[in-house]
Order: sequence, then structure tokens, then C-alpha cells
Amino acid sequence: MKTTFPALALFLLSACSSGGNFIDQRALDCGPGADLSILIGMNATHVGSTEAFDDELTLQVEIGNNSNRTVTVRSIRVEQSGRTDSTPYVVDSSFREFDQVIEPGDDHLFELPMFGRGRRRAPVSRNEPQSGVVLSVRVSLANGDHYPCRFQLPSPL
Repeated sequence: MKTTFPALALFLLSACSSGGNFIDQRALDCGPGADLSILIGMNATHVGSTEAFDDELTLQVEIGNNSNRTVTVRSIRVEQSGRTDSTPYVVDSSFREFDQVIEPGDDHLFELPMFGRGRRRAPVSRNEPQSGVVLSVRVSLANGDHYPCRFQLPSPL
């Protein structure tokens, strides 16, 4: 019985240490020349004129497979970046899960419902640059890879 325990302990230690050699996910570039091309657009189906109502928005994410292998999109997460108390237009985060296969050379359009709202603030001066909505989009694939991207869109107002 004493000889079994050291052998079992050695086996468990080697099994635990070998897990460090595997890569279970990678953050990849979403810029030009990447395996995936990611484009976004926002469709404002209802934009209210007051702060009392949320605007109904649909974020459209087009993903093109530029690689030579089939990819499966598992999820897309969208969050507003750089949001402060003085941000003139804010959007809520959105997340959706998918099981969408995209063959090499093909693309697919995903839609994520979102809500946004304008905030009251002092009038914009002519010298102040127009700010848009900066969104962080994270596309996650079935193999564990993910593509974090940042986009700036004009404010829906």
C-alpha cells in the first residue's frame, strides 16, 4: 500500500503540471488582415425625444471568415467604453449567445438588441468636437479564441 501512494501522487502531479502546456483561449487582433473581419452598424428603430424613454437600438455585427477553416461564433458582448457622468449618450451593455457556423470566405450578420438614452447637458459649442458612442465588441468562438474590438459610432441623437 505504501508503494502505491507515491506512484499515485507522482501521477497526479504530472497530470496537473501538464495542463500548463495547453492554450484554451487566445485574444486575437480584429484589424485588417485578421482571420475574422468585424464590422458594426447601429439601427435606431425608435429614438425618443426625451430622457423619459429608452431608445430602442439594434447593433448589427457583420463577421466575415477570412481564414481557411470553419469557425463557430459562440457569443458577442457589447459594452460602451469611456462612459462617464458627462457622456451625452449612453447605451446599455448587450450579450447574446449563438451557435453560428461561418465557412471560409463567408460572412454572417448578427443582431443584438440594445437600449440607449440621451442625457441633458450644456449645449455643444462650435469648437467642441462631436463625440460619438465608443463600443467595445468581443466576439467569442467555439474554440476559445476571442476578438476584442473597439468602434466609434455617431450618436443616434
